[in-house]
Amino acid sequence: MQSKPWKRRRDKNFTVKINEFLPNHEGDDAVNEWIELYNYGSESLDLEGISLLDNSGKEIFISSVNTNDTIIGPNGYLVVRMNNFSGFLNNEDFEKITLNGIDEVSYSGSREGLSWARFGEIWEKS
Repeated sequence: MQSKPWKRRRDKNFTVKINEFLPNHEGDDAVNEWIELYNYGSESLDLEGISLLDNSGKEIFISSVNTNDTIIGPNGYLVVRMNNFSGFLNNEDFEKITLNGIDEVSYSGSREGLSWARFGEIWEKS
């Protein structure tokens, strides 16, 4: 499986989106929070160095430190863990997460232990 380098600009062929995230884990949030990305395309992509940005300006870069692998296969998922990066996913007030300017989601009112999941274009707590 060959991976294609990441395109750092908005591209009509870009095939990765934010799919699910857990902003308020039961227990220590900074260790257990995560964001799942989904590649709905037909080619693998290497996401090494791509950023996730929150509403307050905090930024996390995708790397082997916070994922099992930086390559996301076709129709595949990649979980990015917060790994003690405290305060990235807001639990109470309005928050917006942006994936390198390609995809974004905003939310408020998280509940402990419930993730936000995308069902088509609708976001629901699950």
